Amino acid sequence: MRLWNWLRSWLRAILRRTRLENEMDAELHFHIEAFAEDLVRSGVPLQEAYRRARIEFGGIERAKEECRDARGVNFIESLIQDLRYGLRMLRKNPGFASTVILTLGLGIGLNSAIFTVASGFLLREPPAKDPPNVVMLTMVNPAESWDRNPVTPTEFSALRGQVHSFEGMAAVLIENLPLIGRGDPESVTVARVTSNYFALLGVPARLGRTFAPGEDSAKQQFNAIISSDLWQRKFNADPAIVGKTVTLGGQIYTVIGIMPERFEYVFIPCAVWIPDSFDAQSLNSAQREDRRLNVFARLKTGTILRQVQVRTNAILERLAHDSPAERGWIANVMTLQAALVEEGTRTAVLLLMGVVVFVLLIACANVAGIFLARYAGREIEFAVRAALGARRSRLVQQLLGESLLLALLGGGFGLLLSLWGVHLLRAKLSFNAETAWLAGKVQVDSKVFLFTCVISLLTVLLFGVLPALKSSKLEIQAGLHGGGSAPSRGRRESRLRSGFVVGQIALTVILIAATGASIQMVIREMRARLGFDPKGVLSVGLSLPTSKYPTIESQAAFFSEIVQRSQGLAGVQFAAVTQEVPESFPRRVAFEAGVHSASRPEERPQAGGYFVSPDYFQAMKIPLLRGRAFSSSDSARAPRVAIVNETFARQYFPNVDPIGGFIRTYGNPLSPPVSRQIVGLVGDVIDRVGQRENVPQIYVPFVQDPMNTMKLVIRVNGDPTALAAAVRDSIWAIDKDQPIGDIKMMTQVIGAKGANDRFLGWMLAGFASTALGLATIGIFGVVAYTVAQRTHEIGVRMALGAKKGNVFRLIVGRGIFLATVGTAMGFIGALVVVRILSSAAYSDSWFSALLILVIAPASVILAALFASYIPARRAMRVDPMVALRYE
Repeated sequence: MRLWNWLRSWLRAILRRTRLENEMDAELHFHIEAFAEDLVRSGVPLQEAYRRARIEFGGIERAKEECRDARGVNFIESLIQDLRYGLRMLRKNPGFASTVILTLGLGIGLNSAIFTVASGFLLREPPAKDPPNVVMLTMVNPAESWDRNPVTPTEFSALRGQVHSFEGMAAVLIENLPLIGRGDPESVTVARVTSNYFALLGVPARLGRTFAPGEDSAKQQFNAIISSDLWQRKFNADPAIVGKTVTLGGQIYTVIGIMPERFEYVFIPCAVWIPDSFDAQSLNSAQREDRRLNVFARLKTGTILRQVQVRTNAILERLAHDSPAERGWIANVMTLQAALVEEGTRTAVLLLMGVVVFVLLIACANVAGIFLARYAGREIEFAVRAALGARRSRLVQQLLGESLLLALLGGGFGLLLSLWGVHLLRAKLSFNAETAWLAGKVQVDSKVFLFTCVISLLTVLLFGVLPALKSSKLEIQAGLHGGGSAPSRGRRESRLRSGFVVGQIALTVILIAATGASIQMVIREMRARLGFDPKGVLSVGLSLPTSKYPTIESQAAFFSEIVQRSQGLAGVQFAAVTQEVPESFPRRVAFEAGVHSASRPEERPQAGGYFVSPDYFQAMKIPLLRGRAFSSSDSARAPRVAIVNETFARQYFPNVDPIGGFIRTYGNPLSPPVSRQIVGLVGDVIDRVGQRENVPQIYVPFVQDPMNTMKLVIRVNGDPTALAAAVRDSIWAIDKDQPIGDIKMMTQVIGAKGANDRFLGWMLAGFASTALGLATIGIFGVVAYTVAQRTHEIGVRMALGAKKGNVFRLIVGRGIFLATVGTAMGFIGALVVVRILSSAAYSDSWFSALLILVIAPASVILAALFASYIPARRAMRVDPMVALRYE
């Protein structure tokens, strides 16, 4: 408040300057005349009285200056004068101005661009009313590495009655259902929600209405609400769709509302919302313990999140006494703002923010060195100003004013650069539908503009203050004569510039090391042994509606027929279905091997579970090492069988042939075990992107455990995409209403898995290259300045017989010395950073870390050699006679 009043008084003083000046002049003259009149009445002549009055008063102009200082007007006027003077100086030195503006603009622009992404991803306001009071409940188990596990209907029923903490609680179940009747059948993401879901979030419909919390569930069970995207894409934005029907999963629903566009990605991308109760009493035992619900709640006013956490876990503890499946689970209550952002996304954006801050620091150090060199050439100007009465604070103000002008120009250029950078990021951030949607919403808005202004002002403190303080510390006599302490002063400034360069190099080494470690992780992912051959394989996603295929027999029959029809297409070598393709992190299957059972369900080991058809291993070219593959005889009524991978056999059947052995698998913690005989052994296949080591895997015939969602994989001769139309026709020949998911080559599927990591790695590489370039410019500037300062010395050395090679080594040695000192300082930070990144990537290999710690310093030393070469060549061409006369 005080700052605002101060600024307001400044503006008022500036705008009313003429009237205030006249009033102040009249008031001062009134005081002098009054004092003179008193003297006249005491017998002093009039002329003498005015002379004494002026002497006593001390001068009108001095009094005016004191009044202006008291109101702060002088500071504003002098700042405007400094900015005008700075503009004139920049016009005289376009090379200096362009170098500083480009350097600052690069650093500020990168920070603004990444802040734009951070604002769009991390700071976006959740599409809910009063979002700080809306929370999401997830479950955590010490045995699970993921802390955002869904909730079971049993837990939801127990928690929704917690009236002390929540005003209300709603649940969401995500599934895919076919939408037919409007063009080709399409599989859409459907959210089954409790009737109070929209009321709890406080988001009204764009058109129509939402579900009524108090309305009879039987009355509204066949109502549906559609997203704005589906409304525009599938129904041509027809407002008359409200009140009409759509066929979803074989069931007819009445559209009662259309949600606003911003609500589509409130948690998971949804196209349709339909009501459900999730009443645990109406479900069977397996469904009650199925962990599939996403739960949201609205806190009561004044409730503390920590208290809610304690009360929620107390309820879960009581529930665990009655239900063994609930033991070991605790609640994780997080705000909706935190729930909207995946931890990996948050880490990636914060990492980029940290990197660009490093780049900005390097740019500011570079500009600070340039300012020191420029101020050294203006020493006589500063000395003259000081001799005429300018205080040191006034000189500092002038220099900071020039720095502020350059910072604002650099910020303007950086804002333009961030606009281009955001456009580029939008084009690259398309890893999935949600990311692409969010990228489209990333834009340079008022928050980004304010951030750019603030960071531009902060750069003045980073690059302008120290050079201004250093250059304003003058010895007037020596400065006017150009001698005296000038050499020692030059050495002090040279040491300070060298210090800035050393800091640049240290930061660059840390940045290069961090980038190298990140890129190494990306390369490790790209070069990871897949265990199968994705080339020549076509992948098709299929999801059967349970309303049309309610039994596992009907689901198995559909997929079996699809495989047979696909196998008969021209050019097809093998066709198969699988629930998950490799690198998709398949579902974990709890199992037991040997004669002893685990005492508790949470102690059972887990393996990656693949549910496949007989020709899956041939279609994916996964080597069969021993035993046999699945066959048509492994039907639903045949004895249960399984195939395991090498890692499974090595860990659970050491020194024993696993073929013929038995394992027990569990569908869920409460289900009875299923005994399976191992009939085959296959090679290891990667489970997920960035996998550190092979994991146990179990393959099961899909007809013995059918599922309604599968992927069709087809190995073909030639281009797989040429077969897409024929595959689509084969599926619709069986069921004309069956929606077909993405038809992609397996190479595209695998490539998309690590696209975000690769993009992040190459962005870091670009930032590190920018930092290295700025550090190189900094070394070049210091070495070139050294040559200019030591021209006389170089001439003396050459006149006394020094060879050009000696001069070359002298100058290059200066650059190498700075690089060595900076590298030594940065090496310690690089060591810590590389170790942290290696731990985060679950890599204990010190060989790769040592390689990075060698490459980073080597890159900086090579850059120092390059930066020192040109000034050294210039020093070698110094004419001794000219140098001896050099001033």
